[in-house]
Amino acid sequence: MMKLTICKLRDSAKTPSYAHDDDACFDLHAAEPTVLPANAAAIVPTGLAFAVPDGYALDIRGRSGMAFGLNVAAWHGTVDAGYRGEVRVLLRNYSDNNITIKAGDRIAQARLTPSPRVTFEVTEQLDMTERGMGGFGSSGV
Repeated sequence: MMKLTICKLRDSAKTPSYAHDDDACFDLHAAEPTVLPANAAAIVPTGLAFAVPDGYALDIRGRSGMAFGLNVAAWHGTVDAGYRGEVRVLLRNYSDNNITIKAGDRIAQARLTPSPRVTFEVTEQLDMTERGMGGFGSSGV
């Protein structure tokens, strides 16, 4: 098991946790109450800073319970290994009602993802595949 070092920047910050033993992502919590205006976005602080190891990124993702239960989506975010500031989550309220997020509410989920460095090779043409250049909708609905 890998260790991820965190720093609580606010007394109200909660240590991330996994809801279930076999979950891929851990939950991030709001560090302060925030009102999400109807059909608008707001940034919600977690009160945490992470020491993401070199070669990894911390990927922030939405929670299905917020999306389906409240019509609130967390925008995907990436925390790079060199960043040591507070992790904040951009939430978008797609409902017609203001929604109050309380301190301690689960607002997003996150996971460490390998992030290998790559070099780029420019070429005149890519190798062909069965899919080719078929993009959006190319496999049907």
